[in-house]
Amino acid sequence: MYQVIDGRMVNEKGEVAIRYNMTIPKYIQIGKREYVFGVRANISLVWVHPDDVDKMLNMKKICCGGSINKVCHLANELDVKRWLNISIW
Repeated sequence: MYQVIDGRMVNEKGEVAIRYNMTIPKYIQIGKREYVFGVRANISLVWVHPDDVDKMLNMKKICCGGSINKVCHLANELDVKRWLNISIW
């Protein structure tokens, strides 16, 4: 399943849950690793190798009006539970 380690949601493989800011499927390649954000429960999430977490969290894009925003952030426990369809009640 997953566990919380230093504020990060980590699965049994040691991968960290990252949420994409838009609710769309998204492909990102970092080095030789490929990631596809899957959309479930209105959340776009992927499990990321620990070596790639900081690289993904530092990715930015120019939005409308010229503002520069980060495209990903760490998923919280509620995000992961909803994405995995685990009851939150």
